[in-house]
Amino acid sequence: MNSVKQFVVRENGDNEFYSHQEAQDFVASKAAYFRSKGWDGLAENLEVQERDCGYVTESGYSDAYPYEIVRVVSDKCIEIRALNAELLNGDELKFHVGGFSSHCSNQRAQEYRYSSNPDAGLLKVRLNKHGNWVHKGRRFSLAEKPYKFHDYNF
Repeated sequence: MNSVKQFVVRENGDNEFYSHQEAQDFVASKAAYFRSKGWDGLAENLEVQERDCGYVTESGYSDAYPYEIVRVVSDKCIEIRALNAELLNGDELKFHVGGFSSHCSNQRAQEYRYSSNPDAGLLKVRLNKHGNWVHKGRRFSLAEKPYKFHDYNF
């Protein structure tokens, strides 16, 4: 499997970078700002973490769909393929009357088994100037492991 290196700095959420130098520059800039305000403790806590991402998650509003990285074309283009995701604990999900038809009170407990799907088509996903991975208006994010989520309450 192919993977993409991602560099993350936790500061008011995750700040994601695709070059180590950009991440270090961000840390230096934020640390200088924090020190100028007298917040030395915050400046000392900034660090760059490296992630090795072999998967991609498509955000479909409140749903999430898993993909695997098949090939790294360049530092701004990857080829991905959808994964099969089998719900393992569907009988454990609790549905109640409400909403349009029902309400699932424990939908965050979903567990899936993932497997490659060689018959799925390939998508070329590109890193745009805003730092987002996109394909024809669809948004993707890098991930260290596959993730699927179905929002039963939408």
